[in-house]
Amino acid sequence: MATPLPERGSMPPELRLLGATTLSSPAAGGHLACNPVMDLTATAGDGGTALHVWRAGDQLVSKIGEKGARVEGVRWKADGMFLSFSSFLSGDLVGTDAGFPYG
Repeated sequence: MATPLPERGSMPPELRLLGATTLSSPAAGGHLACNPVMDLTATAGDGGTALHVWRAGDQLVSKIGEKGARVEGVRWKADGMFLSFSSFLSGDLVGTDAGFPYG
């Protein structure tokens, strides 16, 4: 039997916090994407001009930037094996292998 949807206007259910981490560089423009299967987080860093990929413990794994471009979107594929991001000048695709981004 399916769980009924909450009534319109009611409070959403509370979600349990599974963990927390702090990054030394803020996510510019609110662009942040957590990998659904690996312990990796992608953010727009350096004021939005570069893509940063972080491992837990504030470890910067990868930094990708294009001169004159701004990161406009970041998203992991549902299987966690690919990270796509778009910038004002171009779109790029980065693959991951065993948790290590390459490009």
